[in-house]
Amino acid sequence: MEVGTSPLKWRDLEQSHIDERAMRTNVAILEFSASGTSPEMEILRNSADLRRRLGETDLIQDPSYARLFIVEDLSRDVIEALGFKYDIDPLYFRSQISDYLWHKTSDPWVELHDLPHVASERNHYNMRYMRPRYFELEDSLKVAKTQLGEFNVLRRLDEDLSWYVRKKKKTFGPTVGLVRSKTSLWIRDKSVGQGVIGILVVDPTLKHGHPLWGGPRNLKPCPSVRTNHTKFTPRKTLFEDVCYYACTMSQDEIKAIREQPLAMALPIISLVAAEWMSVVSYIISGLTDIEKLARSSTSPSSSDSCLLNDA
Repeated sequence: MEVGTSPLKWRDLEQSHIDERAMRTNVAILEFSASGTSPEMEILRNSADLRRRLGETDLIQDPSYARLFIVEDLSRDVIEALGFKYDIDPLYFRSQISDYLWHKTSDPWVELHDLPHVASERNHYNMRYMRPRYFELEDSLKVAKTQLGEFNVLRRLDEDLSWYVRKKKKTFGPTVGLVRSKTSLWIRDKSVGQGVIGILVVDPTLKHGHPLWGGPRNLKPCPSVRTNHTKFTPRKTLFEDVCYYACTMSQDEIKAIREQPLAMALPIISLVAAEWMSVVSYIISGLTDIEKLARSSTSPSSSDSCLLNDA
């Protein structure tokens, strides 16, 4: 809260960078209606505008049906504005900051897991996943790692191990990196008010590299040639994709929010599942290559022998 980013980063930052990180804001406000029509959306990119909107009378009152905030990255101003407005457990924001799967015994920022019966009573959830990304050159991979350091949340890019083999032999080429990612959803307790309110935090998207195989398929069915359909998935940033799919939810999905508020998370859950399917496909491709090498080792041809020696 004091430095506006992960505590591991702020020691190397100048004051101007700290101030920019603390005020960083990219928030979409979606207003759903009981009729099931597409929600109205407003995007705010200034923390002062966010505080002003949260202070207006229409937002002080409960939404008529449901309201969803989609937040890209995290910052001090966004945490203060939303956290104070809706009295949110600070653990919700803290659980989004880091991507650690294990810690050293000397790490003071370790977040121990809740007991199952305690976790089941909380009204916020986390999903960890990997986003595969294709890099044509080594320089692009290095720049992407630098850009990860510009995120307020702490994220890591894990390279394919074959990249190290090529680096050792000085034969640089395309490689795949897996970005450790996380998304968090908070839903207000129904007993607090009549309308459903949710806050979804998503990670920023790297500008370098490309989604592996062009990214997951479109989650919506192909429109008929007889329809005048001109709106397509942005496929630029995760934030834009989530906003798009939230605005194109079906009437049945929107009407289900009243009884099951988790229905607001259907767009991000679908995107996370699609990313995991891409990772699984990539793993299968790697295992297939290994199997081909193993088979060729039994009766290698001249060309296969060279490939096997390089491997």
